[in-house]
Amino acid sequence: MHNDCQPLSNLLVLYNLSHISLEKAICNIQKASLLDYALSVMIVKIDKKYSIFLLATLMTLAMDFTMTLTMTIIMTGINPGLPMRFGGGFLIGFVVGLPTSLLVIPAVRKIVDRMTAN
Repeated sequence: MHNDCQPLSNLLVLYNLSHISLEKAICNIQKASLLDYALSVMIVKIDKKYSIFLLATLMTLAMDFTMTLTMTIIMTGINPGLPMRFGGGFLIGFVVGLPTSLLVIPAVRKIVDRMTAN
């Protein structure tokens, strides 16, 4: 076992989890942030030319989820119909938000580049 993962070895012995692959996986999570580890394991690398589309898609999903859920709860409250109303609002928000993001992000990037120094 690696010295830099010593606290992990005590935990594994305590819970009798001495499986090598589990030990290595948890050690890797300790060394890197959880998000970095998840991305390195689960996501296939995408060509750089698609980065703007990926950025717009992920940004739209995050913003749409947050805003739709918040506004649905504020406007109608938490009740049994919430999942259906949220789902419908989320789909509409994504259909409107993705093209908007694809148009706005390049323009905002240019504006920010002009406003900032090298």
